[in-house]
Amino acid sequence: MQLTKRIDLNLGYSCNIKCSFCYYQKSMRCAGKEARHDLSTQEAKKWLLFFRRKGLEAIDLTGGEPTIRDDIAELISYAREIGYKKICIITNGLRLADEALLARLVESGLNDILFSLHGPNRQIHEALTQTPGSFDKLLKAFANARASGLRMKSNTVVNGISYRYVEETAELLYGLGVRVVNFILFNPIIEAKGSGSDMNVDYIQAAPYLSRTIDAYKDKLDKITLRYIPFCVMPGYEQYITNTPQIQYDPDEWDYYWRTYFRNGIFLWAGAIALGSLLHPRPLRLASLDFNTAKHEAIKWALAFVNKTKGRQCKGCAYYMICDGLWRGYAKKKGFSELIPFMGKRISDPAYFMTQNKQFKE
Repeated sequence: MQLTKRIDLNLGYSCNIKCSFCYYQKSMRCAGKEARHDLSTQEAKKWLLFFRRKGLEAIDLTGGEPTIRDDIAELISYAREIGYKKICIITNGLRLADEALLARLVESGLNDILFSLHGPNRQIHEALTQTPGSFDKLLKAFANARASGLRMKSNTVVNGISYRYVEETAELLYGLGVRVVNFILFNPIIEAKGSGSDMNVDYIQAAPYLSRTIDAYKDKLDKITLRYIPFCVMPGYEQYITNTPQIQYDPDEWDYYWRTYFRNGIFLWAGAIALGSLLHPRPLRLASLDFNTAKHEAIKWALAFVNKTKGRQCKGCAYYMICDGLWRGYAKKKGFSELIPFMGKRISDPAYFMTQNKQFKE
């Protein structure tokens, strides 16, 4: 499969809600607080141009919440001017309940949108966003985006509060006109470690709800992905799973090669390439790839090494060379008992299951 040509640009951590599962809780600057981490307009434009010159063709403007910036229309217009084919914002939708604002962003060049919806009703969604009124405003934003003809996608964080309701959430999204749906398993990593224990969910708890949702909507939705859940926990549904080694082959996901450069700087970026080259589970595969693809796979295995871990039983699994195991925080809390190695011929192509799923083709 082809490497993705999409990347995200994190504009900063200012936000107008305070989700209880947020990965950036300590860095977040909510309304009325100083936004020390936010890029200036010129800094954002510099990175937009940098990524474009590297051949990237789709940009996701993210944060924080990008729609609260006064310059968001200007940044979208600039992205269009320098040649991005797909220009997306990742948003909680609150400000886009304003039809006039969304119309201005579409006029500036916005043609793709990724909403965050975390439950099928006001009670569950707002229990997670901790922001009264956020559910109704988000529904209005969906309606505005649908009327504008935007390609709509959604992210839903699956956690201890929401996992029982993923099928109902898919039903709502389908009715709203969304056709690309991502379910992301909550991970107790980075700053999210401070989230309450009710955020945690065992993979084996969530798996039956996720599989039923796929069965019900795989022929209705254009695309369903499950992010960050081991293959062995959901046998028969592997083609819907994207973990660290797979994400770079999903056209709706990000180029982590240049993302790592942006987020970590040149020295850690170079070190990650070297580390990943040494850690790659199948060096012969790495040697057989073109140089660009090899660098991308190396980065991903370095990130997997830093953030994830495998149990002893994983060594005998057919998926060993394409699976990155468990988040270290998850493994520390829950151990490896959920993992049951899959017997069979070993698979070495990280996109093996994706090639079997027509949903991963643009």
